[in-house]
Amino acid sequence: MLIQVSIFVLCSVAVLEGVVSAELDPRAADLTAFRKQSLDRHNHYRKLHGCPPLVLNDTLSAYAQEWAQEISLMPKPKHRPAPKYGENLSYASSSKAGYAENGEKSVDRWYKEISKYTFGEEPTKSGTGHFTQVIWKSSKQLGVGTVAKDGKVWVVANYDPRGNFKGKYRENVPPLL
Repeated sequence: MLIQVSIFVLCSVAVLEGVVSAELDPRAADLTAFRKQSLDRHNHYRKLHGCPPLVLNDTLSAYAQEWAQEISLMPKPKHRPAPKYGENLSYASSSKAGYAENGEKSVDRWYKEISKYTFGEEPTKSGTGHFTQVIWKSSKQLGVGTVAKDGKVWVVANYDPRGNFKGKYRENVPPLL
């Protein structure tokens, strides 16, 4: 079985006016479980760093779901333009038909960037933005969207307030307790 995983650089996303909290995926129960798994995994890692837990936000989740649907139609996923929210993207594929992921896998991939991060310093190179957004202390709310089809999985996580601001890493990305 061939599994390919791509993670995209963290950025923020624009506000979508009038987003309602309705589920956009016909498998609402699966999507709800996926979001809860992602939230729980985020909060597991945040707790390791003494950061307060995130709260799942229906509006942010609908927004993330809309973008997950959009990027699933693109040849190469990209971040939403005109950022307002923090955003992590993940893409994985497999030659195995029906390949799917639970809500923890993308968060685990993002968190693994901890190995490249130097605590107490501003980042000087890319490759840690997903990790820092996952545990960014001042982020309070999370939205999660996902699409799985044809052996491919796209995941979008949005954060409010967004993280990864220059000059703010020391206070928002604490080391492990």
